[in-house]
Amino acid sequence: PKSYVTVFHAESDDGVKYIGEEVHVDGSLVDIRIYGERIKATPSFKYLGVHFNEFGNNRGHIRERTAAFVRAYNLLFASLRRIPSYSFEFALFLWRTRVVPIVCYGFEVYDWADQDTKEVVKLQTKFWRTLLQVGGRAPIASVQLLLGSTSCIAEWRARRVSLFVRL
Repeated sequence: PKSYVTVFHAESDDGVKYIGEEVHVDGSLVDIRIYGERIKATPSFKYLGVHFNEFGNNRGHIRERTAAFVRAYNLLFASLRRIPSYSFEFALFLWRTRVVPIVCYGFEVYDWADQDTKEVVKLQTKFWRTLLQVGGRAPIASVQLLLGSTSCIAEWRARRVSLFVRL
């Protein structure tokens, strides 16, 4: 029940059609059976928390990571509001240990163009400003300096390079 067939192809290739739980390539049914049981076809799936689609691009993964980012931040902010007093270092520690790993999960798999990540960077900036309790007009450079961090894009690139070095 956890096995699926996905035919990876270019978006311009109109010969691959998903119909229900079947996939057809150039009009022929792709029929894969294991122990006589037919494996269902799906245009997208998750493997170890990383979203893959039939085109092999990052759209589904970034959509899921963005939603997880929003959930993680909302949980952090709601928790911090319940604490009467906390230090900046404590809030920063929670950000780095509870939110950053969630938004960065699986980003080593794909190559990310800056236009793909604009939404995440915009959310990150908004969340940082709320966390620091500075207005929306505070320059992002000053916000980054206070947090001792750069954009999440730099974090993703560092993680990808680290993975390649380990490999």
